[in-house]
Amino acid sequence: MSLIKKIDNDKIAAMKAKEVLRLSVLRMLLAAIKNEEIAQRAELDDQAVWQVLRREKKKRAEASEAFAKAGRDELAAKEAEELSIIETYLPAQMSIDELKTIIIKILTDNNLDNISQFGKAMGLVVKEVAGRADGQVVQVEVKAFLSK
Repeated sequence: MSLIKKIDNDKIAAMKAKEVLRLSVLRMLLAAIKNEEIAQRAELDDQAVWQVLRREKKKRAEASEAFAKAGRDELAAKEAEELSIIETYLPAQMSIDELKTIIIKILTDNNLDNISQFGKAMGLVVKEVAGRADGQVVQVEVKAFLSK
């Protein structure tokens, strides 16, 4: 079953269960996916849907942080709940140890050992982890290995 179909089925289940927040988030996700399909003029595969979901996750994380800084704890909590719902549809994030193993393999296979090769190294690593690791974490780890 495609990810879009799963989200749609979960939306129907949330409607039946009268889960207001979950229903709202799933409708928002489906709207964001539909907007991306319109922009690309094509149906999205699961990889493209995950990109949309990661973008929406990032928006929620930034909003939650902003509300928390502004002292609006109830809104920050709501954004955090929305974020946790979105995360259920994303692939599991890899551990730091798995990420380090991939980074070491890519750097040694491509003879990358200097910080001046950071851009090339990041491109290769990000392509390999394909959304299974946070970009900022990848950046920190790649810099750490190239700085040695």
